[in-house]
Amino acid sequence: MTAVFRWRRWRIAAGVSACLGIALVLLPQLGVLGFEAAFACAVVVPIAAGALGAGLRRSGLLDAAGPWRSLAAVVVGAEFLVAVPLLLVVANMIRSPICDPLEGLAFFALLPGASAAFAAVAGWALALATRTSFLGTLAWTLVYLASVCVVAYRFMATPAVAFFGPFFGQFPGVLYDAFVPISAPLLTLRATNLVEAAAIVAIVRWSYDPVRRRLSAGRLFRSRIAAQVVLPALGAVALGWLAGPGLGHRTSAEHIAAELGERAAGRVCDVLAPRSYIAADDLRLLVEDCDFRAQSIRRFLGLDAGGERITVFAFRDEAQKARLMGAGRTSVAKPWRREVYVNLAGFPHPVLEHELAHVILGDLAPRPFRIPALVAGLLPAPGLIEGGAVAVEWAPDVMSPHGWAAAMDRLGLLPEAGDLVGVGFLGHAAGLAYTAMGSFIRRLIETRGTCAFRRLYAQADFEAAYGRPLEDLWAEWRAWLATVPLDDARLDAARARFDVPGFFRARCPRTVARLALQRDERAAAGDMLGAAAVQERICEVSGDDAGQRATLVSAWIAAGRPERALAEARSILSADGGPGRGLRDDVEQMMADAWWVQGRREEAIDTCRRLLGRAAEAAERRVLLVKIHGLSDPVAEPFVRGYLVERPAGDRESALRLLEDYVRVAPTDPIAHYLLGRRLMSADRHADAEAALTAAIAMGLSPDDLRLEAVRLLVALAYRAGDLDQAASDAALLAASGSERFRAEAADWLERIDWARRRRTRAALPLGSAGVRGAVRREAPNSPPVQSIAPAQEPVADASEPSSRL
Repeated sequence: MTAVFRWRRWRIAAGVSACLGIALVLLPQLGVLGFEAAFACAVVVPIAAGALGAGLRRSGLLDAAGPWRSLAAVVVGAEFLVAVPLLLVVANMIRSPICDPLEGLAFFALLPGASAAFAAVAGWALALATRTSFLGTLAWTLVYLASVCVVAYRFMATPAVAFFGPFFGQFPGVLYDAFVPISAPLLTLRATNLVEAAAIVAIVRWSYDPVRRRLSAGRLFRSRIAAQVVLPALGAVALGWLAGPGLGHRTSAEHIAAELGERAAGRVCDVLAPRSYIAADDLRLLVEDCDFRAQSIRRFLGLDAGGERITVFAFRDEAQKARLMGAGRTSVAKPWRREVYVNLAGFPHPVLEHELAHVILGDLAPRPFRIPALVAGLLPAPGLIEGGAVAVEWAPDVMSPHGWAAAMDRLGLLPEAGDLVGVGFLGHAAGLAYTAMGSFIRRLIETRGTCAFRRLYAQADFEAAYGRPLEDLWAEWRAWLATVPLDDARLDAARARFDVPGFFRARCPRTVARLALQRDERAAAGDMLGAAAVQERICEVSGDDAGQRATLVSAWIAAGRPERALAEARSILSADGGPGRGLRDDVEQMMADAWWVQGRREEAIDTCRRLLGRAAEAAERRVLLVKIHGLSDPVAEPFVRGYLVERPAGDRESALRLLEDYVRVAPTDPIAHYLLGRRLMSADRHADAEAALTAAIAMGLSPDDLRLEAVRLLVALAYRAGDLDQAASDAALLAASGSERFRAEAADWLERIDWARRRRTRAALPLGSAGVRGAVRREAPNSPPVQSIAPAQEPVADASEPSSRL
């Protein structure tokens, strides 16, 4: 068996493996014993392992040792090729983060280890089926290329973004889904590969001619034992292939459609959704939302109305989406298939417009993928792809993307143009890269029109589209950003939002994502102490990341351990250099929560008032306002504390009961009705939510942060109920506010209402009841406006809970 190590081909392959290992330890994330390193080895090493087996005839092993000992030698040689980079990565643990070594070893066994062994078996069989090493190697090359073509075909022809294959194992899909478990599909894939390898060995066993030292089909067909062994083995292989969609090894649009079960058609959009999970009105609204967004995007781009039909796959939750197409948390579009894949969420859908923008922008780009590409159309340009969608969607919060980009530039966080347009885009934190490119492209559209942008998206060539190189356009944009007014508070908010590491700079992101899921599962089961213990482990794995330590503070409060929360908070604030202002404010608010739980209300209320004076984020201001109300009002105090501080976030039923009790005890408190209205809306009790929010406004809900948020929710509820006049009236109140975010939302609602009215005149399609508010007018109460300061990042709402607490 040692002869294989003296073989020139194996030494070359070992050199390639050593170079691969050295490259891994020099690159971020890849030098850590985990999924990334294992996947990189699974891409490279099985090619060499298959070539090793396919070149068997030149080695002399077949003559000296026979087919079976040569098979063992080739498999052992292939596993040594895996061991070389594995040992280098293990040695690198001296200087690299230690995340989850056992999981990392398991990934190495299931990905490159199993793939190299299977490739070696396939190459060995091809060597025995051919006369020369050249023909065997050529056959192996064709087999490997065929497997790559199968993956490419599935990417093109199916909704899948994650793939399984015998020669690489598992490709997890999109980068932003950090959680990649050792899943049942991966384990069953390797079980089917084992059956396939056994079938190959069985075919060789009864077809190998020892005299000619080649496989003989006649010998196989003449053997009765072969029929009893090989045919069942091939049947098992066929059964495994047929079961592939059910096992999660592959998918198709038809399989997903059958799994979801519900289909509805609009003027432009076809929507598939989970049957018995989505209500008929919600499905109809989702179709209407898609139709409206598609028309609005086409109008913005200067395209004709209509266009090819678009299919929206709306999944029940992250787990179903990950199982059926691969991307659980990340929404995806495939422009060449004119399909988008999202999780169900509230109305209007929070990410549908962005994904539809990808599909409609695809009408401008060349086939086959309908995306802009660099290097003669061979390399996708993610900066143009994502930046174009952000520019079309253009969803301001407290600041528009222009304001955020201006803050990035002044803080020195803005990357160079070439780094963001090309694949370097993927190396930056998603929020920073998306926002910067969205602002840049939107400014080009604002100053040079959509015609030039359409040329840019089609050609991916700035100079051809605008007559100036990218660097000049970038410099012009930055000069304009310098004129955008910003104060220190806005700069601090931008620093908190964007000065975060991207995926490749984060420490152990896969392990942190897995532990975070365990933490959330324990919290959902009511085991808050267990959740805090898991969060302590997350802090350890992440290298005591300040953000994770802040989450630990929150976990100790939820677990009823305010003293431990305060100790952890003080440790964060006293650390060398201290946290940034945004994180510092979060930690101080958690300290106020801990004091509140301890009964130290004066300290808590003083802290909340001080934080409110510099809070920028709309959601943060609303939380602080309600907390101050609860701390100041003895009647409201136990309900607000129980709802905002002590209740686990996922416990919806107890939250609703708590707020209903709050309204019964304080029937004239507008904040009680406001909180109940939000919770009822998230529970899909829309008529009750409408009544509660209307009552809150009628009682004088203030200040504007709360009142305008209630009006915003009422616009959606009126539209759902089919009361377009009331929705337009409410939207007009938003349009008159001083908030850029509310004005943008109002403009969007008024455009949607106008579209719905024109649609209704063509065909009356009422959506539901007429509403319950009567003649209540939503005018501003006679209270002074709360000072508006710079925004910080608003947390993304959990898809399982469409409305945040406040």
